[in-house]
Parts: sequence; structure tokens; C-alpha cells
Amino acid sequence: MHFARCSDSKCASSSCQWMKGLILHSHECEQKSKGQCHDCQKAVAICILHSTKCEESNCPIHFCYNVKNTLRLNFGKRLTLGQKISLAHFYQKYME
Repeated sequence: MHFARCSDSKCASSSCQWMKGLILHSHECEQKSKGQCHDCQKAVAICILHSTKCEESNCPIHFCYNVKNTLRLNFGKRLTLGQKISLAHFYQKYME
């Protein structure tokens, strides 16, 4: 994901700016611990979906390493949509 490595605060990519804003929001959100913030839920889901396909050993995406290890230990390499959603709910409460 481009946004994770982009250091340009004025990046021309609208999706980069959107993801940076979403991640920044998730770090500051007071409602995420209650599971009531849809933006935080989006951030977690995006990071988890990324992790299901990522093959980098030092990926800068939040929780990517932890999610990949959980996937390998508990589910193998292929996940159903239901398993991805369950995993997203599990990691959502740990998003910092």
C-alpha cells in the first residue's frame, strides 16, 4: 500500500491522503474501543484484508505482521469472507 511508505504530506494521490487521514483518525478516536466508530472499523478491515495477501516480511502496515501470523497459525493461507470479518472484529479492539 502506497500510503504506508509515502512521506509526502502533500501527495497527489487522493487515496493516499484518505488512508493517511483514516489511520491518523484511528489513533486519536475515543469511540474505537467501544466498537462504535465506522471509520476505525474501515481502517481495521482494510489493514486485515491487506494482510491476507501481503508477502512482505517487514511490512509497514499496522498489524500486518500479527495478522499474518494469526492467519498462518489458525486458518492456513485461505480465508473465507466470514473468517476475514471475524478477524477484523477481533483486531478492531486492539487498534491503537
